[in-house]
Amino acid sequence: MQIGTANVRRILIDGGSSVNLIMLDVLKAMKIKEDQITKKSSVLVGFSGETRNTLGEIYLATYVEGVASYERFGIRDCLSSYNVIPGKPWIHNVKAVPLTYHQCVKIPIE
Repeated sequence: MQIGTANVRRILIDGGSSVNLIMLDVLKAMKIKEDQITKKSSVLVGFSGETRNTLGEIYLATYVEGVASYERFGIRDCLSSYNVIPGKPWIHNVKAVPLTYHQCVKIPIE
C-alpha cells in the first residue's frame, strides 16, 4: 500500500475495526513531522474489552491499485506484526469489497 510517498508493507485489512491505525515507527520512518500529528487521544476497545489509547491522529493519502483516498489514521506506539491496519473507514472510502478465499471442493454425485 502506498501511503503518502512511501510504500508500506505488512498491512492487515480489518473489516471489524471502526478506525484506521498506523504505528508510530512507520511515521518516523516516513519522516513525518510532529506538527502534522493532531494530539487527540482516542480510546480503542479490543475484542476482549481491553482498552488502549492512541497518541493522536493524522490524515494521509493512500493509494492501492490506482484507487486514491485521503484517510484519518489513529496513531499507536506499540509493537505490532503490522505497520498499518486499515479498518472500515478505509474499506468504505475506497469502495472495496473484502473477500475471503474459499476453496471449492467438487463432491461427486452418485
